[in-house]
Amino acid sequence: MEENNVKSNESGLNGLKRLLEIAGTKKLLLFASTIYSVISELLALVIFFVIYLVLVKLINPPIEWSYIWNLIEIAVIALVGRLILKYASSTLSHIVAFNILYELRVKITEHLGTLNMGYFNKHNIGSLKKILNEDVEKIELFIAHHIPDIATGVVSPLITVIFLFF
Repeated sequence: MEENNVKSNESGLNGLKRLLEIAGTKKLLLFASTIYSVISELLALVIFFVIYLVLVKLINPPIEWSYIWNLIEIAVIALVGRLILKYASSTLSHIVAFNILYELRVKITEHLGTLNMGYFNKHNIGSLKKILNEDVEKIELFIAHHIPDIATGVVSPLITVIFLFF
C-alpha cells in the first residue's frame, strides 16, 4: 500500500515536471497567475478579519463610528483588490492554457505528418481526432483552473492556521 502512495507521488511530481516542460516559455505567466490567485485568497481572509473587528467593536460599546467606517473602507478595498486579482489570475491562466494547447496541437500534427501511411491504415481517424480535440482539451481544465485552485487550497488553510495560533 505504501509503495502505491510513493509511486503515486512520484508520478504526480513527474506529471508536474512534464507540465512545466510543456508550458515552456509560459511558465512565468503560469506562476504569476498562481501568485495572483493566492493573493486574492489572502485578501478574502482580510475581509473576514475586518468583519470580525467590526463585530467586536459593535459588541463592546462605546461604538467608534469613524473606526468602523475605516474598517469598512479596508474591507471594500480588499474586496475590489480580490476581484481584480482573481480576474487577472483567471485571464493569465487561460491565456497560458490556450497557448499550450495550441503548441501541443501543432506538435502533434507535425508528428502525424512524419508518420508513414501504414500508421493511418492501422489506426482509426476518430481516435486521432479524439486525441487532438478531447485529450488535449483536458489539459486546459487543469492548467486554467486546477493549478491556481491547488495553490490557494494549500496557502489559504495554512495562513488561517498560522493566524489562529497568533
